Amino acid sequence: MGWLSALVTALLFALVGWTVIGIANEIDGLRSEIWMLRHEVKALRKELRTVE
Repeated sequence: MGWLSALVTALLFALVGWTVIGIANEIDGLRSEIWMLRHEVKALRKELRTVE
């Protein structure tokens, strides 16, 4: 019965690690999108200044 609990524990740690990596990747992707949106907003503001 000891090997079963060791296996379950190992699988649980793997699942938690996989989840943490997935969340970190999502956060990184959101940071990249936020940076791109900020860059686009700056470009649009600059364009509006030249139009006025």
